[in-house]
Amino acid sequence: GVNSNAGMIGINADLPVAKMLSVGAGVGASIWGSKTYAAITYYFNPCYKGWAVSAGITHSSGLDDVKRTLHTTAGKEDVSLDLHAMTNVYFAGYRYWNIGRRGNRFYLMLGWSAAVTSPGYKVLSGQVLTQDQKDRIKAFAPGGLVIGTGFYFAFHSRN
Repeated sequence: GVNSNAGMIGINADLPVAKMLSVGAGVGASIWGSKTYAAITYYFNPCYKGWAVSAGITHSSGLDDVKRTLHTTAGKEDVSLDLHAMTNVYFAGYRYWNIGRRGNRFYLMLGWSAAVTSPGYKVLSGQVLTQDQKDRIKAFAPGGLVIGTGFYFAFHSRN
């Protein structure tokens, strides 16, 4: 997904705690380092299908000594920087479809994520980035529009 809970690719687990409520967690990889999350989801239909809403917290680990060619005040240069860890809160809507009789399900999600910590980074190689380049780094930081898709394999069926 794009800014998805467990990053661009990850593993999620979802555990039912009430008839129409579950808690979830996951881990994955993102462009801002590894990403973890914890969430609570409310389903509008029994058996965890149809529409749902979710809220939670995500944490991106950041990355050390990232080397990229970036726009600096001296032109395009090779730059080394650290991307600091970030924590975000999110709210999302989901649409689930059960696949087969075992309780496996496919989902689409759409939501919004807001930073609890600022999207920090540090230029290690001494250059000064242009304002446009700083804005681009902020645009790639965790937060903003959340779009995702995924598939859950059921270990038991509630159908």
